[in-house]
Amino acid sequence: MNKPVSNPYPFAGLTDEEVFIKSAQGISESKKSLWGNPQVKATINMVSEPMFILLVISATIYFILGEYNEAWFMTGAIILVSAISFYQEIREKKALAALQDYTQEKQKVIRNNSIIEIKTEELVSDDLVVCSEGNLIPADGFILSQNDFSVNESLLTGESLPVYKNMSSPELTQIFQGSQVTSGQCVMKIASIGKNTRLSQMGMKLDKMEYKKSPLLSMS
Repeated sequence: MNKPVSNPYPFAGLTDEEVFIKSAQGISESKKSLWGNPQVKATINMVSEPMFILLVISATIYFILGEYNEAWFMTGAIILVSAISFYQEIREKKALAALQDYTQEKQKVIRNNSIIEIKTEELVSDDLVVCSEGNLIPADGFILSQNDFSVNESLLTGESLPVYKNMSSPELTQIFQGSQVTSGQCVMKIASIGKNTRLSQMGMKLDKMEYKKSPLLSMS
């Protein structure tokens, strides 16, 4: 989070307390979970490797047969190989996370009546985001103010022409995650984030679609 700057807009935005409450309730863009923990993921990947499973089975058989020297040797090999694999994967995950953190697009938001920059994953519901030309809309919401504001919604609609947004009708105030600002500037209020956005819902529907085989593929 950077140093707050003066807010020229007639909106105060959320307070730190409101942001904390929404984050605690899970009403945020963050996708972090236990399964997103690099140590947990590395462990899961390691124990699911066929070679790891084979070594464990072999060591178990040696113990059952009473061949303890071979069994303990195999156990030592498992521990050594696992430790090396675990260390390498953790290092790679951390390097990738650092790169993603460095390259992640920042969002200008109005909070505590000041403008600050935060990571996209730190956005919460009802945040006020300042969107300018070239920005990607980070969530679904509606505009509170705008100046010659238009977006490209081709990712959602397939239409490549810019769509101008204003407050003349409820429909024209709506903007959606995945759209790109093609001109002007606006202040948007976030209504839906994460898996609740229209773009995420479309993605989930596509994942659930069952494609029928063509007659040619059915014959193969």
